[in-house]
Amino acid sequence: MTIKRPLYFNSLCVFWSLCFAYCHVLPSGSFAQSGQMHIEADAALASGRFERPPVVHENAALFYYTAVTSILEELNYILGAEVSDADGTDVVEVEQWLSVPLGEIPRARSQDHLAFFAASIEKLHQSQSRSYCDWEYSNRPFTFSPDLIPMKRLAMLICVQSRLHTAERDFDSALTVLRTNLVLRKHLCSGPTEYHVLVGTQIGRMTLSCLRELIQQPDSPNIYWYLASLDTNDVGVGNVIEQLQRDFFGAIPLLEKLEIGVFDRDQMRALDDQVSELQSEYQFEVDSEWDIQATAVDSLYSDARRELIERGFVKEDVDGMTPKQVVLMQSLWAVRQKHNELLKWSLLPFHLAHGGFLRAETEYAEAFVELDSILTGGLITRVSSPSNFSVVWSLSVNVERQLKQLMVVEAFRDSVARTGDADFKSATLHLPLPFDPGNGESFQITFENKSLSVVGLEFGELEPDKCTLQLRESR
Repeated sequence: MTIKRPLYFNSLCVFWSLCFAYCHVLPSGSFAQSGQMHIEADAALASGRFERPPVVHENAALFYYTAVTSILEELNYILGAEVSDADGTDVVEVEQWLSVPLGEIPRARSQDHLAFFAASIEKLHQSQSRSYCDWEYSNRPFTFSPDLIPMKRLAMLICVQSRLHTAERDFDSALTVLRTNLVLRKHLCSGPTEYHVLVGTQIGRMTLSCLRELIQQPDSPNIYWYLASLDTNDVGVGNVIEQLQRDFFGAIPLLEKLEIGVFDRDQMRALDDQVSELQSEYQFEVDSEWDIQATAVDSLYSDARRELIERGFVKEDVDGMTPKQVVLMQSLWAVRQKHNELLKWSLLPFHLAHGGFLRAETEYAEAFVELDSILTGGLITRVSSPSNFSVVWSLSVNVERQLKQLMVVEAFRDSVARTGDADFKSATLHLPLPFDPGNGESFQITFENKSLSVVGLEFGELEPDKCTLQLRESR
């Protein structure tokens, strides 16, 4: 295949760079993103004062887009990578504010920076009380949405805002602004593309670091009920699966008519023209490595003809079609069936769906690749990710798992505060413990002296996560 700096190459690079960034983007220190999390905190009663804001029946996405429009007016923005802010603050400097100890954040400079973007940040905060999020996605098929980079940047600024509140011991304000990020994380993770989900997981992990830092402060509140009030349940990847299918049929509109068998030879030529236009748009050239259309059609025609007739098509009509149309119609039907099967499994919670989802994903990817090889010579397989759904889903579930681990920690902090007994093993819990959304079972909890460990076990693509709570010595 000859590549002339194609746009789809940029899209795949973004996808894998986001996967890499998910594990490595944040600095070390208090914002490290390891599977080994250590919390040292005081006992604290669970407070019920954290309540959900009043819900307004509006689309949160409209507020997100308005916030992005506002911040883009202030940012220097080149090919999806911010260079510096209009006030002269480098992106790296903002990242440093997320990694240095609370007392070392340059207060005046960071507050001036937040004030510079106050309109965008406030618009983002307003979105947290909206009742739903419809992204109304209409980007060019198979491409990265440029809105996601500034959206992530705004979430970073909210984390800075939260850390400043935490440093001032204004814990309520810190938790209020972090709720915005957690709501944004859920909306992104239920978004239409894998890029939305990946950016959502990054934002979730940044926010988790802020929460862990907050509860380790002296006299910090117990945030069990705050976490319980968040609607963080598994959102699945059904929207991502459906968007890929919409992109596929949207990129080659004549496929919809081909599927119901109303094509003549002129329309088949028109379909070939649409494919050629798409290949030209993505600067894609088919060479001998992928030019398997003729041999694939020859080898698949007999079975495809028989299956079309068995599905109810009139034999004379099928015999009047070109061999390529017969094979494409049967391949399209197979992709539809595998898509519906995959979508069905995506409706279940992760731990219930996992085995069936993996099988359905493999079958869908195989059918998708076969159809695409015949139709475009492999273009759509190269610009999309028909076999990455399970990986993306597991990244989202990993953030939810860590939120639930924090709830377990807070339940034990509450118990110690009620009884005064620092022996976790004999503690009488007054709050229910959430289950591990990764495997659907209870977290594995181990005790040692004045510490406990909450472990999420390995499950599918999920690696083990361990969160340790060490009680601080009485002062």
